[in-house]
Amino acid sequence: MIHYFLVICLFILLLLILSGSLILGRHFGIVQLNNHTTSKLEVAEGAVFGLLALLMAFTFSGAYDRYEHRKMHLVEEADSFDKAYNYIDLIPKNLQPELRKNMRQYLDLYIKAYKDIPYMDLVYEDLKQAQIVEDLIWKTTVAACAESTDKTLSQIYVPAFNEMFETAHMGFYLTQIHPPRVVFMLLTGLAVLGAFLVGYNSAENKQKSFLHSFCYVLLTAFTIYIILNMEYPRVGFMGMEVFDRILIETRNNMV
Repeated sequence: MIHYFLVICLFILLLLILSGSLILGRHFGIVQLNNHTTSKLEVAEGAVFGLLALLMAFTFSGAYDRYEHRKMHLVEEADSFDKAYNYIDLIPKNLQPELRKNMRQYLDLYIKAYKDIPYMDLVYEDLKQAQIVEDLIWKTTVAACAESTDKTLSQIYVPAFNEMFETAHMGFYLTQIHPPRVVFMLLTGLAVLGAFLVGYNSAENKQKSFLHSFCYVLLTAFTIYIILNMEYPRVGFMGMEVFDRILIETRNNMV
């Protein structure tokens, strides 16, 4: 799919930007040496690399926490669908076939919405259809409460349906929770500035220090790439397919 190609291009773009900044810094350092106007940048380096390390650690930790939270929520979501579907046995039998059909369609739409990310026009269309089906499920639930001779049963299946709606909504909301874009802009900017400083310092060496410079560029670009993949797992290669199978298996068990 095209968004996987764009994800690869993102990593390549990061490598090119950092490499370009490093080469520019080295060229600037050589010019400074030739003009005998070199200056020590230890204080600036300490501030830049210290802030870069701090910001990278916080963004990595936050992205990983959100990634794990989304995975665990998929398990909770599947459990809420399964529980609500089993409780259909408690409502009047004449309403059960329609409710089962609507619940299967409801879960199908949410599975499709997850798969359609990052094509948000398709996602919002799926959610719009899911909201229509959700209203039908709720109307059927209200009708079941009115027809049921044992009113205590409604205290069992009504909360289960509400929980199913809430977890379904929350599952989508969790895919949209991310840090402000300025955080990633700052992280990338600091990485670029760090590459410039590495290149500048390498100009003072008689050798080009390719290994040192290449390690900085590669590791920094790869770390930022992994952070973005964890932050947007349904776009990048750290997908949620394994945990989406839990929802699919739940759907297959709805017979």
